[in-house]
Formats: sequence, structure tokens, C-alpha cells
Amino acid sequence: MMSSMRTQSFLFSWLFLGWFGFGSAKVAIRPEPNGEVGMMSGQSKYFQCVGSNREKLSWIDPQGREISADPNNGIFVVKIRNTIKLELKNPTKQDSGQYKCIALNEQNQEVSSAFFQLRVFNPTIVKTVKEFYQVNEGDSVIMDCIVSSDKEASLEFMWMFGQNDISQDPRYRIENRNEYSPNPHEVRSISRLEIKNVSKDHDGNYVCAVDTINKFISESKELKLTLRVQYKPRFDEKTPKFIWVSEEAVQQGGPLSVNISCIVYADPVASINWFSFDNRPIDSNRPTGGVRTKIIDSINMSTLMLTFRNIDEIRNPRLNSRIKYKCRAENDQGVDSRTFEIKIGHIPDSPMVIGLDYRDGAIILELNETVVEPPIDIYRLEISDEQAHLFNKSHFKNNATYVIETSLPRGEHKVNIYAHNPVGWSEQPYSSYFLQVVSAAYRNDTNRIVNALLLVLVIIALSSGHIKERLIDF
Repeated sequence: MMSSMRTQSFLFSWLFLGWFGFGSAKVAIRPEPNGEVGMMSGQSKYFQCVGSNREKLSWIDPQGREISADPNNGIFVVKIRNTIKLELKNPTKQDSGQYKCIALNEQNQEVSSAFFQLRVFNPTIVKTVKEFYQVNEGDSVIMDCIVSSDKEASLEFMWMFGQNDISQDPRYRIENRNEYSPNPHEVRSISRLEIKNVSKDHDGNYVCAVDTINKFISESKELKLTLRVQYKPRFDEKTPKFIWVSEEAVQQGGPLSVNISCIVYADPVASINWFSFDNRPIDSNRPTGGVRTKIIDSINMSTLMLTFRNIDEIRNPRLNSRIKYKCRAENDQGVDSRTFEIKIGHIPDSPMVIGLDYRDGAIILELNETVVEPPIDIYRLEISDEQAHLFNKSHFKNNATYVIETSLPRGEHKVNIYAHNPVGWSEQPYSSYFLQVVSAAYRNDTNRIVNALLLVLVIIALSSGHIKERLIDF
């Protein structure tokens, strides 16, 4: 009986307090702001204030004014049942302050509230005086990255060239400094990249990356700059001096065609002209000394096409024969030239193998070097049509012995060897060689195992006192 009376009394109290507003639920803000909220000017956020159906909900701005539902304002509210949403559209620094959600009862009394502190930060603006720089090779250049940022944030600069970070590269000079800003809430910073004695290697795209950081925000901005370096024409260091003609490939008594290509690096684009060795200009489509000529030009490239009556005009040149030609490239930055000489050469014979073995994960190849003009520069080793190894003639271990590290399974392997010179590759050999592989070990692994075992033996000997004074080298 007493329990029933206590239950009725509790229900009556609950209904009474709820009816008159004394039992109202506490309002809550979603998402939970945790006291402070930071955002950049230009961004948007919203917050929901949740209460009960019996109360009127309102949002109050930092000046103590109720925020209206007019969407034309940057900050406005949207009422939906027992919630009221605060929309923050593109707030400014002046909109910072406390935003409060209050619940009012029918007597217009505040029965509950929740608030958060809004901190609006000025956006980071990255700009420059100009985005395109053009300089001559050998000059100096300065590129500026100008940044306006919020006074309450810190900046970090990074300069990139292509995909490489050059911020710590000693070949570049980078200076960061702050300057006066008319806006008391902003900081004006300049990061200056200076390159002295510019070369064509500096030509390309640069990026000034800026990170704006504080406890509320993290923002990244980039500024792209282009540097064009103009330089005089230059030839690749591998440009050949001789243009070789294969005597074996030329039909005796017939016409012979020879093409000479002149390729340069230049900016601006170079004008390329051809001259005989005695500096007489060569005109396209006009025979010179019995040699028909044709010139095909493209950007920073020109090809001189020569047609001789026969190979004897090269083998036994007359005074007016043309076996030496000069390519001259010129632009506003300067001029450079190269002389090419046409020579008759021979395709090398198939190399003769003296020794062929496989030990410790490597092929041991000993060749009988072939004497030919022009000399052999590259060999090609083919193994059972599954592997091919190119190696320079100069990379021998001693005399004419070459060591080629590779893994091979056990068994017999067919081997062919070819030789190359500027004239061409040797022909298919008359017979193949066969390599017997007994143990398919890896050379590097074997060496590591042997060295490790030797080290263990030395440690054991030292710990046993068997080695007193001895220098061991392995």
C-alpha cells in the first residue's frame, strides 16, 4: 500500500514539473564542440541544438543577439521540431566568439543552455609577382613565394624542383622572412628562392608548398612557378666523330647512301646548317662534287642524306669528294659545331671462345679478341635463348676474361656469343658452345657464407687463445 502511494506521488511530481517547465531536459549541441571550434574563413560548418518539444530553442551570437532564420545572412538558423540548426556559411574573423543555444519555457525563462567558442582564422593566400621566369644560362634568378596567413597560425615552407625537395640543397639559396601587413590579424611572409649561375639543368617547374598549422587547423597550399633557361646549342658528349659504312653491306659498283644526323640541345631552337670540310655551304637537293644531297630539318635536328656513285668515292676520295662534313648550330645564345667523317669499316667476325665455365654463380668467359676496324665495343652473350647479357669490351677481369654473374639451373646450356662495333653486329656463329652447370649456387650468397664461416672460425680461435698476434685478411 505504501509502495503504491510513493509511485503515485512520483508520477504526480514528474507531471507537475514537466508541465510547468521545471523538469526540462538539458539542451545538447551536436556534433559535440568540446568547448572550442576552429575553422577557416570561407569554410562551412553547422551545429544542431537538441531540446524538448515543450521549450523554445534559440541561438545567440557573441553580441548577445538572437540569430535569425534568414539564409541571406552568412550565419542563420533552421528550426526543425525540437532542434534548431546553426549554419555557419563563410564566417569571417569578426564572427569569432561565443555561440550559445538556450531553451526558454512558456514564461520566456531560460531553463537550459549550451555553448561553444568559435575561432575563425583568415585563410592562407599564396601568390607571386610572376609565375614564369626566363633567363639566360649563366645568369642568376630570384623567385618569390608571397604568403598572407592568420597571425595565430605558424607557416612551414618547402621548395620542390620536379619531384625533389630542394629546401636543404646547398646549390639553392632559400630565405624566409616576415613583412608588414596592413591587416592586424594577418602576417605577410615571403619565401625567396635564389639560383646563381643558372644552367639548363635548372630548367623546369618549381613548387612552393606552404603548410598553415595551429591546434585547430591544418591547411596546405601550393604555388607553381616555371623557369625557362635559354642556352646556346650543345652536342651530346656521345655524338660520334666517325660515320661508319660497312663494306660487306655495300654492293660493289652500285650507289651508296649515307645519312648523317646532327642533334643538339638548344633554347631557343637552333638553326642548323651544313658545310663541307672547307666551309662551303651545302644546299639541299643540289649535287656537290658528284654527291647528291638532301637535307631534312626538324626541331634542333637536321639530317644530311648523301648518295655516292659507289663506295670507291669514299675509299679513294678525290680532292673534291665529300667525306668530311660540318654541322653548325646557332641561336641567340651562341653557336657550336661538329665535324663528321665518313669511314669504311668491317662488321666483326663471330668471337672465338677459348674458355667457358660456371663457378660460384658466375660465367667465366675467355675470348680470343678479334682485331677489326672500328674496334669492338660490346659483346652479347645468349644462353639457351632465355637469357641475354650485354657487357662492354673494356669490362674484363684480366686479359680477355669476363665474369658474368647470373643464376643458372643445373644441366647443359647452349651459348652463343656476338660482337658489336659501330658498323654493326657479327653474324650468327657457325657453331654454338655448350656450358655445363654442375652446381647452381649464387655467387654473392656463396661469398657471404664463406666469409661468415671464416669469421666464426676466427672468433673461436681467438676465444681459445690459439691466435695471439696475427693479422688475418679475408
